[in-house]
Amino acid sequence: MSMPIPVPSALILAGSRPGAPDPVAQAEGVAHKALVLVDGAPLLARVHAALRAAGVERVAVAADAPGGVALAGRLGA
Repeated sequence: MSMPIPVPSALILAGSRPGAPDPVAQAEGVAHKALVLVDGAPLLARVHAALRAAGVERVAVAADAPGGVALAGRLGA
C-alpha cells in the first residue's frame, strides 16, 4: 500500500491586534501592515508569491481587515 504524497501547504497569518494601530501601517498610510507596499507590491502578495515560488501548492490567509481579506481573495488564497 503506497502512502499519498502530501501537498505542500502554508498559512499566512495576516490578522490585526486589538489596540493601537500598527506603526508600520500607520507610517505608510494603509489600514493594515499586510498592505504596506514593498518594492511596489503589498507585503501579503510578496509573501504569497515567495511561498508559491518555493513550491507551496496551497496557500491560505488568516486575515480580518477588509483590505487583507480582499487581497487574499484576489491572490486565490
